[in-house]
Amino acid sequence: SVRLRILRHKKVMNVAVKLSRPLHFSRLVPHEQYDVIPTYYILGGMLFEPVTLNYLKTWGKKWIFSAPDDLTHYYLYGKRTDDRKEVIVLVEVLADEINVGYHDLDNRVVSRVNGKKISTMEDLVAAFENHSGKYHIILDERGHQIVLDRRKVDQNSQRILERYRITADRSKDLKSVSSTMSQQQGFDPVNTVVQMGREN
Repeated sequence: SVRLRILRHKKVMNVAVKLSRPLHFSRLVPHEQYDVIPTYYILGGMLFEPVTLNYLKTWGKKWIFSAPDDLTHYYLYGKRTDDRKEVIVLVEVLADEINVGYHDLDNRVVSRVNGKKISTMEDLVAAFENHSGKYHIILDERGHQIVLDRRKVDQNSQRILERYRITADRSKDLKSVSSTMSQQQGFDPVNTVVQMGREN
């Protein structure tokens, strides 16, 4: 509950208001979070993450000016709805022969994966791992498509993780989503890879 001091009928009163939801519940992009391991998912060298204030602050103290405009707009004005509970981005691409042509992509807001609308990270993982078609197709908000050969992704995703010394294809909070990939928990690849990208 929150204690408030209010003026009612010309009298100052102290009241306690019980909060049924967190203050940031309606926010599409959460405020800064502490002691929370970042959520991430990697498939075929594609690194995905939900946008948070922590993520935006990887652009430095003046992130409001240096982070991508669409991401800061979501932070400032985005509202959480039943259809959209998170903003999911393709953070960057871990370069490999199976994702040639997409190595320069970063911070693309994901709209659909394999025809499925993406509202949460769980949606993203399920859209990839429940798909049996020949290709994985990722659609961003600008209408651009990323097309990956599913067979090559299945055969090479573990190798890509090992090449970049990443021991888990997802964060611990996504472990409950079925995976044929590595289930080992190691260092946090998200901030490591993101910071590498900032320095290049």
